[in-house]
Amino acid sequence: MKNNGWIKIESKKDLPKEELDCHFVFKKNDIKYQTFGLWDNKLKCFYSGALRINYVTHYQKIIKPSPPIY
Repeated sequence: MKNNGWIKIESKKDLPKEELDCHFVFKKNDIKYQTFGLWDNKLKCFYSGALRINYVTHYQKIIKPSPPIY
């Protein structure tokens, strides 16, 4: 399910299919947090810095800008 560019994770089929930089929302102790990091497709988990982030509920790919022409 998509929501303003956010992809809700309801099952394993909703996880990213490739490694990507992303913003993500996760829940810890019934509090929602938002941060950015990456999805490691080999390990099948989200990371922010060196921390593995569990209980991710939504993610959104960070679109890198194209380089300038000149």
